[in-house]
Amino acid sequence: MYSIAKFGSTTMQENDLYSDSDLLVVCPATHRKKLHKKYTMQGYSVTLLSQSQLEYMQNKGSLFIQHLKRDAKIVVDDDCKLRRFLDRCDFTSPDNAEIVRCENTIQYIASLPDTSITSAWKADFLYCVSRDYLVKKLARKNILAFGFNDICRESIAQFSLNETDFLSLSKLRTVKAKYRDVSSVYFENGDVSSEWVGSICKAFFIDIEISKSWDFTSIVRRNFNSTYEKLRTLEFLYLIARSTGYIHADHDLIIKCICNPNLYGSSRKNNDDTLSRYMLDIHRGVANKAMHWTASPLRFASLQSCQRWRR
Repeated sequence: MYSIAKFGSTTMQENDLYSDSDLLVVCPATHRKKLHKKYTMQGYSVTLLSQSQLEYMQNKGSLFIQHLKRDAKIVVDDDCKLRRFLDRCDFTSPDNAEIVRCENTIQYIASLPDTSITSAWKADFLYCVSRDYLVKKLARKNILAFGFNDICRESIAQFSLNETDFLSLSKLRTVKAKYRDVSSVYFENGDVSSEWVGSICKAFFIDIEISKSWDFTSIVRRNFNSTYEKLRTLEFLYLIARSTGYIHADHDLIIKCICNPNLYGSSRKNNDDTLSRYMLDIHRGVANKAMHWTASPLRFASLQSCQRWRR
């Protein structure tokens, strides 16, 4: 299959200053690197998938497939294979295990201490997981909502959440955009996570316990709920490590892991083992270094500020 489709807020006509220009590219592995570079340079946030990955996601009941089916604008489609595939994909309501995994991840994020240096990373992570959680909770009610405005409107109608609560989530979305934008000016955002944590945990009866200090050993040894959660934690650890001047020998590979959304959904054991090894290496590498807690948040761009990194 060789297909290209636009999706996300642009195709739903909800795009604003903080929206990505999302592009799905389905192609053989031999074409991935070239096409990723081509469309990234054009300003797209590129999601690369193979036909087998699409089929795997549908078999798992991925709501992303339903988003594509309903909202994607297909611009290239060899022999209409993508369109025919999407037309065959029926909606499957998320099971309870998926909901529980999201709630456990929200508990994990909320439990982490609020510090200026990690506030932007925490806001980014919390926004992504909260949005996914709300999409799944709505899907359990047979409501498909994928755009930010749709999610807010439907959630207010269905759950014990109000417009003020979603102003807090909107702040997280703004911080997420700035955290990821390498061209964005340096910013200070303060603690924008606690208000939304309070709202979502109250609405869905999620118990949290906030740690008073960092326990990096416990974080590294955590039994993670998903590969995505583990990758975001790797991102956090390397963010801290880079602030001390530490550079891992596999810097390029670590950055590619963090930046590759396909790996987020992978459950292959070799990937999981690799992430565990990187986390242990980073933990050992900074164990004897002083943590320089700055007044301003670290940004995602600081991970890539290394001469060895090449796009």
